[in-house]
Amino acid sequence: MALRPSERGVTLFEILLVLAILSLMVGAVSLSMGNMLPSLQLKQAAASLEADLKRARMTSRRQAGGVQVTWRETGYAIAPIDVEQEWAKGITLIWSEEASLVFVDGVPSIGGSVRLTYRGREMTLRVEPFTGRVHLVP
Repeated sequence: MALRPSERGVTLFEILLVLAILSLMVGAVSLSMGNMLPSLQLKQAAASLEADLKRARMTSRRQAGGVQVTWRETGYAIAPIDVEQEWAKGITLIWSEEASLVFVDGVPSIGGSVRLTYRGREMTLRVEPFTGRVHLVP
């Protein structure tokens, strides 16, 4: 008994065509995800810095002598709470004021902005001079 054309199944050409279309779709998605990666890494670095600065501010309220934040181009250190942060390769930090910041009783020695840059993208955190409030600048 001979099979009718509708009952024969799928040809090799049809399978190859579907695989080619799927590989094009996967390639397009991976390219768009690759463009998002630098932005996500920068957001992660900014969130980490914001959390550490808030922690330093809160610690300074409980601890005599203050808490010192020392800036580096590739990261920062916070003493005495033993925070040493180095950025992923390519992320740079620019502090608008002196090379360090000291929180005493929750108030910073000086206010200023921290600018993080990575592959042409930029985020800024602000430390308010009198209140010590730390926040991302939109």
